[in-house]
Amino acid sequence: MNDEMDIRIWLVSEIRENYDNEGRQPQPAITSAGFWGFLMVLDICVLWELLHELQTLPVVEKRSLMIRSLESTAHVLPRLIRILLGPFLAEEPHALGALRYSEHPRHQLERVKALSRDGGLCVATHTANPDVCYIFPPATQKDNVRTTVLWNSFKLKWAWGSDLCHRLEQKLEFGKTERCWDTTNKAANMICLSRQLQRSWARGHLALEPLESSSSSAPMLRLKVHWLRRTRIPSAASTVSFSADPRQMFVHEDERFVAPRPIEDGHIIEIAADSEDQLPDRDLLQFRWVLLRVHALSGAPDHRVYPLDYETMSEMMINGGMRQTVIQTVIRYHETGRRTYYAE
Repeated sequence: MNDEMDIRIWLVSEIRENYDNEGRQPQPAITSAGFWGFLMVLDICVLWELLHELQTLPVVEKRSLMIRSLESTAHVLPRLIRILLGPFLAEEPHALGALRYSEHPRHQLERVKALSRDGGLCVATHTANPDVCYIFPPATQKDNVRTTVLWNSFKLKWAWGSDLCHRLEQKLEFGKTERCWDTTNKAANMICLSRQLQRSWARGHLALEPLESSSSSAPMLRLKVHWLRRTRIPSAASTVSFSADPRQMFVHEDERFVAPRPIEDGHIIEIAADSEDQLPDRDLLQFRWVLLRVHALSGAPDHRVYPLDYETMSEMMINGGMRQTVIQTVIRYHETGRRTYYAE
């Protein structure tokens, strides 16, 4: 197995098998496409370490703790995707995927800072009049569900890494909504993209991979453009074989959609600033980069199919990734002072 993907497929399959080797009935989340996709995008060293722990942990309590951690990871992933791609307060159905969040005077100042940093141009195509896009959705002081989901995800240090989890905890401050509200509405959580790229960014079709910094002494962020291919899998809650090869599952890309793309896959973007803290936040970009790949490997359905509450998400996984009813989103704009509702 000289190819890294072949090794990765073998590792993911072995991890799944070793989860079952105690004769334990697997939780539906463990068999889900979201968890499979997450394992597929993790650093291969993390996969080796996870497999080693599952094979060698002698203490029943420790193994049980590891199993519960895996199940928690698998369960939270679809809800993280929902949070990443969907605004809570307002969405304009007529805007062709353009997302609009509630505004505040402080937001406007930070948007001006982001535009100034990026020279008033799209960072990828260098076209004028770009949209200022959020890397991670801005928080509001009413995001109790979001707080719970993030709190659960940042406990999973085996997956994200202790250092990244700690930094994200500090930046998103899931237990302190005022702090989170400030952090996610700063220019470091914004990036300027053309209107065409913004639509792809909002839908999760376009991803930017943070690269290692260059040897330049000036503060600079390097990003690699990826147009993500989706698989034939219905959703992250669907059941999938963990020995599956994702290369055999990608949907054929229609040339009519590929040709108009204003920038090629693999293009390198460089963003400069006067100081490191003025650059787009690398950790938030990394968080988004991982989740978008999981979303694409899970078929990239409309993110609104994923419920935010634990019980409904569990029901969806038990039913093989399908909701029992057709969901219609009922938008309540922030001026009403009400939360978004879903009628089933």
